[in-house]
Amino acid sequence: MAPTNEWLIQIPDHPNMLSKRMEVRPYLPLPPFDPSPTNPSPSRSKHLEDLKPLIASGKIVFGGACLDEPLQEGKGMQTNGSAMMVVCETEKEAREVVEGDVYAKAGVWDTGNMKTAVRTAL
Repeated sequence: MAPTNEWLIQIPDHPNMLSKRMEVRPYLPLPPFDPSPTNPSPSRSKHLEDLKPLIASGKIVFGGACLDEPLQEGKGMQTNGSAMMVVCETEKEAREVVEGDVYAKAGVWDTGNMKTAVRTAL
């Protein structure tokens, strides 16, 4: 069997996408349902729920937002894109994972300026 490649991927956001990013990453209340906006917990992210099968299969090793600056108490998160590691054979397969994500489908990510680095898995 051929070795599998690990693709480190950085995807910038289009400019001024923080509100859109939060819009397409809704938090879904878990039972018992409490629709109060002041009580968001317990909740789960639909975005993260959609990634669970890819994580469980080992296709996505890690991922997260890229920040303009470290998080600070009392100050909102300022993102400029995302980074992830995808395990697959080809760059085409890695790009398909990215393009299937809710951020790409909603136009948050600037996939045309995506950067990749690859190594053969050890």
